Amino acid sequence: MSGNVTDPALEMVYFGAFDKTGNFHFNGFNTSGEVFVAVIVHANTGGRTVQYLSTDNTIGFPGGIQVNNDGTISIGDQSGLAIYTYSHHPVARSALRSRRPYSAVQWSP
Repeated sequence: MSGNVTDPALEMVYFGAFDKTGNFHFNGFNTSGEVFVAVIVHANTGGRTVQYLSTDNTIGFPGGIQVNNDGTISIGDQSGLAIYTYSHHPVARSALRSRRPYSAVQWSP
């Protein structure tokens, strides 16, 4: 991805990953202090528009993002000590849908 993407709502970006079609998924905190998950569709070929996604659960602190071979997206929650896996197609809808029950891995400190 070349060039810059700016959005006044972005405060801090933490983690990101590309899927096989060049969409860039990332997370962080917005200017209100809330965790966000977003995607830039076709970022590898010039896409520059940030599309905010919603989740059907709460992520307390942004963790790593991985786009899996089956198209699902795994997002870590550093404060919840969990990794949530969602199904999503960024062009078709703006919500990340978690697999029921949550596909989560919990850590014990």
